[in-house]
Amino acid sequence: MSKLKIWIINEYAGSPYHGMTYRHYYLAREWVRQGHKVTIISASNSHFLRKRPRVKGIWKSELIDGIQYVWIKVLPYRSAHQKRRAIKWIEFAIKLFLLAVARPQRMSRPDVIISSPTAPFAVLPAAVLASRFRVPWVFEVRDIWPLTLIELGGFGSSHPVIRAMACCERFALTHADMLVSNLPDYQQYVREQGIRRPVLYVPNGVAQDAQPEKPEKPEKPGPASSPWPGVPPQAFVVGYAGTLGHANALEHLIEAVRHLGETANIHAVLVGDGKNVVALREQARDLPQVHFIPPVPKDEVPQILAGFDAAFIGLPKRKIFSYGVSPNKLFDYMKSGTAVIFAIETEVNAVQAAGCGVTVPPEDPAAIAEAIRSLAAMPVEARQVMGQRGREFVRREHDYALLSQRFIQQIKKTIQEQA
Repeated sequence: MSKLKIWIINEYAGSPYHGMTYRHYYLAREWVRQGHKVTIISASNSHFLRKRPRVKGIWKSELIDGIQYVWIKVLPYRSAHQKRRAIKWIEFAIKLFLLAVARPQRMSRPDVIISSPTAPFAVLPAAVLASRFRVPWVFEVRDIWPLTLIELGGFGSSHPVIRAMACCERFALTHADMLVSNLPDYQQYVREQGIRRPVLYVPNGVAQDAQPEKPEKPEKPGPASSPWPGVPPQAFVVGYAGTLGHANALEHLIEAVRHLGETANIHAVLVGDGKNVVALREQARDLPQVHFIPPVPKDEVPQILAGFDAAFIGLPKRKIFSYGVSPNKLFDYMKSGTAVIFAIETEVNAVQAAGCGVTVPPEDPAAIAEAIRSLAAMPVEARQVMGQRGREFVRREHDYALLSQRFIQQIKKTIQEQA
């Protein structure tokens, strides 16, 4: 049992060559380095993929950096809000059942199955597969569905789809052999469902060899590969890099810039794209200090972050975030050594724990403006010290090499208990 064959089922799992969801790639890569054999089962289409694998039959198998990927062919779609996405959830789940009776060549029989769905329909075939192969089933939660759809998507709790998801969620919470989450206080959520079971906390992290340390700060107006027209050379830049969606609370950052006024020589640079980009551009139409930059590949993110004097991360004020957050962009900010403005209400606050930035209430432009003003008034050296604390924190607490060890040790313990 020292070397395991691990299946990871996540229809949104990507790779550095496909984008844009990397948690399981980095965990799998560490496990492969430790001598384990890992198969990631993902979908051929999602709105996160920059490059979609071509799949002619039911599935396609390929080796990526020592990890066996199995891409299951599903209905193509582009937007997270298309109805086709919901159809894809069902299609992916149905085709997973086929793995119980037929597998692509070179796909080893597993010793453990990790299912990490967004919409929880795929937990049913994961349970069947685990039963078929008589191996432990690990249920990993990265987003709390259907609660996310209720609080952020505007769905009612009595909606048929929400009821179906809730049934799948409860089935997984009560029947999986092991529970894992990247949310620090997911254990509390499980208790609130009337379930007394332990939850292993494995947060999102960073791969220390995936990106260089923060590059030398470029001359403004920005990195040569992504110029920032209109940003004065000596301006203080508060930046954001990621999805420009409703859930990212960027309208409050824009209003904070409005509070500061043009005389402050403070500019906001928003790098990315998303459903809310048109509304955000309209909101900032009369603000020459707000700049929008198209999304960049992940390997160019460190250079983008090097041009930020401070980085913003925010979420709406919702109960769902009280169970903790683990946004990848936060750890990218911290690894880059950039001071962070954290506008999220949650019990477990990595920025506060690391001392690498300023925490403000969510949805409060005046408080965000004051945080920006205070960071801009700091000597550069003081911000650098603040940023260095963040960098050291993620090395200590969020290195995927360490997180993978924590995860695999509990998996081995679960296998022993099932033997």
